[in-house]
Amino acid sequence: ANPTVTYASPGTYNATLTATNAVGSATYTMTAAVTVQSYTGVAPYTENFTGGIPAAITITNTNADAITWVLATGVPCNGSSLKITNFDNSSTGATDVVNTSIDLAGYTNASLSFDVAYAPYNTTYFDRLQVVIERCGTADVTVYDKSGTTLATAPATTSAFTPSGCSQWRTETVNLSGFEGEVIRIKFINISGYGNNLYLDNISVQATYAPPVPVKVKALLQGPFVPALGNMN
Repeated sequence: ANPTVTYASPGTYNATLTATNAVGSATYTMTAAVTVQSYTGVAPYTENFTGGIPAAITITNTNADAITWVLATGVPCNGSSLKITNFDNSSTGATDVVNTSIDLAGYTNASLSFDVAYAPYNTTYFDRLQVVIERCGTADVTVYDKSGTTLATAPATTSAFTPSGCSQWRTETVNLSGFEGEVIRIKFINISGYGNNLYLDNISVQATYAPPVPVKVKALLQGPFVPALGNMN
């Protein structure tokens, strides 16, 4: 009556139902009835890009220009990370988005953490990093918004920035308690100001699993039964 089907790999699958009784059986197949997407992170979720950019992470180059988030290797302290070369992007206001989906159904005490490394070019040319939560049926919510010296983890420099070591990385933490029980999309948005290079790493969502508790309710009715109406009142 209530079958459970598990799919080990992403893809599109048919769904087949066979019904049987004393007379015989019949089978019906729905073609391409089920689409299993690539892995959607379920808390706790951590990505440090050691193995490259996983399928669960998508990158949107909104302006379709030459500059977007890419994988950087050999980065001091963190090894592999995402990087966007705002230093080379003269198109101020260009946006590039790192997306990942997280299923927080059944979770409490949810929080997001990530590492950033950034140095502005100067007080005139600097960039912005926003974290926006996209949720079903409602407007996006901005949960993190820093730019220039507020975003900076190192002094301004007119050279292309690469963090010199761990001291030029900072871990940021964002409270996700307002999104518990939902499937959300986390968007890291770089807004270029022709400033300097920005690095992003160690994206992590932590939460406490608290599955819903099923409750069987028994209702005891009071009142006369009315045979003519077939009910009680």
